[in-house]
Amino acid sequence: MDIVVIKSVQKAFINHTLSFPEGIGKLITAGVQWQYVDFIQMLTTSYSADNNYFVSEIAFNEKVFVADTFNAEAIKQAIKLSQEQNLPFFDFYKTSVNAGCIGYHIFIAGKKVVYYGRKGESHTEFFPQ
Repeated sequence: MDIVVIKSVQKAFINHTLSFPEGIGKLITAGVQWQYVDFIQMLTTSYSADNNYFVSEIAFNEKVFVADTFNAEAIKQAIKLSQEQNLPFFDFYKTSVNAGCIGYHIFIAGKKVVYYGRKGESHTEFFPQ
């Protein structure tokens, strides 16, 4: 895995200078097979096909408490805003944690993202075509 590229993608997401599809393309070239974004620990873990991994901090100045109740509809709305209006990642984060999302897996080869709540609830969103 190309750690330099992974770090640059994560920084660009936080700085709102890279779209999700562009970022996924760069992660693919960096050798990332899947990622886990953890909103409790504020970490992103990137995994390669050969079981290597890289952990990095989500560097926001503000941390928002994750709500107890998982609201899949609110998460769907945040995804929609992100896709249609290029919602900044920090705004996506705030909306997601307020909707009870503790984190999500990005399965690049499977072309989907699975969002999780505290009690094992989940919502699966497939990559746009």
